[in-house]
Amino acid sequence: MTSVVENSGLSLARYEYDDLGRRKRRVLGNGTSTAYDYDPASRLSALTLNGGGQANSTSFAWNPAGQIASRTISNDAYAFTGHYTIDRGYAVNGLNQYAASGDVVPTYDARGDLTSAAGGSWLYNSKNQLSGAVRRRHPPSAGQPHAGLSPLALAPGRDVHEAETARWFTCGGHSVTRVRCWRAMLPRGGPARCPGARRRR
Repeated sequence: MTSVVENSGLSLARYEYDDLGRRKRRVLGNGTSTAYDYDPASRLSALTLNGGGQANSTSFAWNPAGQIASRTISNDAYAFTGHYTIDRGYAVNGLNQYAASGDVVPTYDARGDLTSAAGGSWLYNSKNQLSGAVRRRHPPSAGQPHAGLSPLALAPGRDVHEAETARWFTCGGHSVTRVRCWRAMLPRGGPARCPGARRRR
């Protein structure tokens, strides 16, 4: 696609590409434009916005794993101000997994899935979907050894069988996060159709 034009012939947007087919520039009908630059690995190295009195250039640096290592902007009007300081040390292993986060030492299975951290544990089925999650919310008493635990289980033909408090489950191939459900009840924000499930507000 090189342009978007109204029936009247008015140009809404124009696009330019380099010899590798990567987008190099977008010019909108109001005159504002966006320029794109890439590193030798075709990763975005700079994004430049022009026009509207708020020009800004953002440059990116990447690590060997293909993750953004740093981001630099030229206009403080675009700066994110919601950061806060946490005094916590992190350690990373050769698989680019956290080996330690402060006092927490997470563990992983052979497929790289998180299996335990900070008192919680997670289980996965043969499809590598989360099938069980246990999180201790408060110390159990002698008469209630499972107090504070939040189980989640997948049953045949159902996506969620029982869950007092679950943070992740799948339904029809869709992932839903941060949900509260019980006996296959589908939370707000889940997929519209899931056989045998009911929506819970």
